[in-house]
Amino acid sequence: MQADHLRPDQDVEERRHPSRRLQRLPAVQAALQLRHLRDQRRRRLPWLGAVHLRQLLEPRLQARSDEDLQPGRLGPRPLAPGNGDLRQRLHRAEEAGQQGQDQVDPAGVQLAGRAVRHRGVPVPAVRRRRRRPHQDEGRRPGADQEGSDQHRHPDPVLRRRPVRALPARTSARRRRTAQVPVGGDPDRDQQPDRRPVLQHVRDQERDRGQELQRRHQPDRPGPSADLAVGQPAQHLAVCCRRRDAQGVPGPAAEERWPALSSSERAPDPTAPYTGWGRAHLEAFADRTLLALRPWATPGHARFDLPGPASRAGQVSDGLEAFARSFLAAGFRLSAAADDPDDHAGWYAAGLVSGTDPSSPERWPDLADIAQSRVEAAAIAIALHESRSWIWDRLGKTDQQRIIDWLAPSAQVGYGDNNWKWFANITQAFLRSVDGPHDEKLINDNIALLDSWYLEGGWYNDGDRGSIDWYNGWVMHLFALWYCRMSDGVPGVADLLERYRQRLGDYLSQAAWLFGADSAPLFQGRSLIYRYATVGAPWAGAIFDADPLTPGTLRRLAMGTVRYFADSGAFTEDGLLSMGWLGRHEAMRQPYSGPGSPYWSSLGLAGLVIGADDPFWTIPEQPLPIETGDIGEPIVPAGWLVSGTQQDGIVRVINHGVDHSAAHDDQEDPLYGRLAYSTVTAPAPRPTGTPADNQVMLIGPNGETTRRVGFSNLMTSRRIAASAWGPITCTSVAHGAVEVRIIRLQAERADDLDGVRLLVSGYAVPRQPVPGSRQQLRSDVQILLGDGKPGSAEHDQDNPFGSRLLINSAEFPVVAAGQTYAVGVSLTDGADRPAWPTVVAEASATRIAWPDGTVDLIT
Repeated sequence: MQADHLRPDQDVEERRHPSRRLQRLPAVQAALQLRHLRDQRRRRLPWLGAVHLRQLLEPRLQARSDEDLQPGRLGPRPLAPGNGDLRQRLHRAEEAGQQGQDQVDPAGVQLAGRAVRHRGVPVPAVRRRRRRPHQDEGRRPGADQEGSDQHRHPDPVLRRRPVRALPARTSARRRRTAQVPVGGDPDRDQQPDRRPVLQHVRDQERDRGQELQRRHQPDRPGPSADLAVGQPAQHLAVCCRRRDAQGVPGPAAEERWPALSSSERAPDPTAPYTGWGRAHLEAFADRTLLALRPWATPGHARFDLPGPASRAGQVSDGLEAFARSFLAAGFRLSAAADDPDDHAGWYAAGLVSGTDPSSPERWPDLADIAQSRVEAAAIAIALHESRSWIWDRLGKTDQQRIIDWLAPSAQVGYGDNNWKWFANITQAFLRSVDGPHDEKLINDNIALLDSWYLEGGWYNDGDRGSIDWYNGWVMHLFALWYCRMSDGVPGVADLLERYRQRLGDYLSQAAWLFGADSAPLFQGRSLIYRYATVGAPWAGAIFDADPLTPGTLRRLAMGTVRYFADSGAFTEDGLLSMGWLGRHEAMRQPYSGPGSPYWSSLGLAGLVIGADDPFWTIPEQPLPIETGDIGEPIVPAGWLVSGTQQDGIVRVINHGVDHSAAHDDQEDPLYGRLAYSTVTAPAPRPTGTPADNQVMLIGPNGETTRRVGFSNLMTSRRIAASAWGPITCTSVAHGAVEVRIIRLQAERADDLDGVRLLVSGYAVPRQPVPGSRQQLRSDVQILLGDGKPGSAEHDQDNPFGSRLLINSAEFPVVAAGQTYAVGVSLTDGADRPAWPTVVAEASATRIAWPDGTVDLIT
């Protein structure tokens, strides 16, 4: 007999532990696997799909590719606890074991004691906090592949590594049945950590009113087909991770996040300008949502994205990312025929975890963190739009916990600005589910919001003199969505008509603020929300309130979403970055967290329009800037809009908005400049160099005047004027050129001794970022007065590039009552503009343009 130390290790272990030899028997091994499977089915995690019997009991099955593990390819229906004859299964397992007992398990079917990945692929063990990365391992999602990671904030959860996303289906025609929370006893049908148990629900098993085929829509291919026709290996869920040599998702190879517009799908024949139809927008939404999943917490209640935290803290930021992306999921599910990526199951789990008082992922209460009140409104809209997919299928206990979390919206304070709509939206959802709500509070908020209405479709955002894109993505969009969520409530029909009329007035002018490339005007705060700027145009189509033709609206909304998709708004891992075209951390504001950019989800509101709606069959039509030059006023804002069809640039000359009430005497570059455009951004606050688009006085000691608290004097079709301090400035717009007529006042004749006058143009980057205009120029020409030209270069950058060049004109000697004139242009190309002739007459200033037009400024 051989000594123990001479036996192979396996035999030694089996002599010492006989039970381990027993476990090698095929029948026993299969029984262990089935027992584990039964346990997994009873306590299934929301993101896990069904595990099929054939996959478990036939180790001869060779997984040649990911598609071999697809439920649709394997045939049998998902295995439910208690179904089938165990003896027959053990017999099949024994036969299989005798033929391939010692085979390597290529498909990962040895599942006993291990977690199960979607479609039966085993999940790698949870990485320990001190695990050393493999030498071939790439950086975590969100890392900047082209530069240093040192500017990044550490991962909000210490040493946590994201769970890898799962590979998408490779068959264009295969559908996975939706996963929804199990009905029944809400306390019993939950996992130990209080997340809902999810089950597959097939079309024939749905109750009436919950049919999968809504609006009689045909069964459509999944997003893999939408984005990757002819490219079956394109994996959406991986987003930017390739599979390693063993077929397990991991960081062995990196793949840059591809722009969705690259020929991944044939252009929509009704979209000659953008190439995008509804299927493209739906696939775009899927892809952005799937890219977030690697950053989810275990219960899905938060997305802990990389980057510095906002002033509300990291937990609140995680809720923000969840709520704002859930808004996109709600729009995506509203008119959907299917849910191949199980957005409903994913967000249902997060809702339960976030509102469970005992959950470690419990969301901050509305009474504790003010930011929670904003995110509650996003969650309310998403719940309303996905009601048949999520809310109606949650257990009573889970529904009540969500209601309890939203309920304080009637007691806590909301800011005296657009936040009042967040309160009303949350209250409207509570009212729709028989939750606690305060009708008096709702009506008082509506009255206050109406008091901020100006005219022509424009609102002030509170009492601070703020006019910006919040007009569209909150004041109009949320007003109409409140009506949508309050159908049948007395008085809402009148509100709906009022708000539809206002939205129509707004859109007739807001359409001028988009360039020929669909870029929105760069003005105001929160511009990291990017394509939220088209939330209001989508509302015009949804609520039949759009003065534009449906084809023009499609061109506008789709073009703007695609503009940002093409121009670097997403990181290599598919996350929306903090910035405009690409990452620009200087755009971060105190309330901005890593999830803040996902307020862009408002720009996907058009997905609530069903695929069978005639809206999607109407061909795109050109934007206003594509049909001719624009020279129009927006009187409530004190703006002159000047757009040129030749280069597709829109310029806005500002004589009405400065946001000064919010900053006392501190100038805000995003509001107080004399001009803005769709292709430039203001220079940062100057440090010894002149700011862009200014008319300022410079004292003997270098002190300067600030353009704050100015008064609008007039706004007409091509002329606007304002005054601040001793300066009165009148702008006359003509194509790409603006003429600024400046007059100075002084109480005493010597008040202006040693004072210089400086007039500056646009900040044009010498090193533009990819996706921006590459040949911009802003010329400044002295037209009246004794001055000299100048220029300065900022060493700081802005969202459009670096080395910002600002041309200017300086008048070294000025006098009260004297008139000065300067021409400022913004063009795309090498040609200088044709300047007008300016003459100061006895009672007026005469401007003669090269095309024969004459303007008299009195």
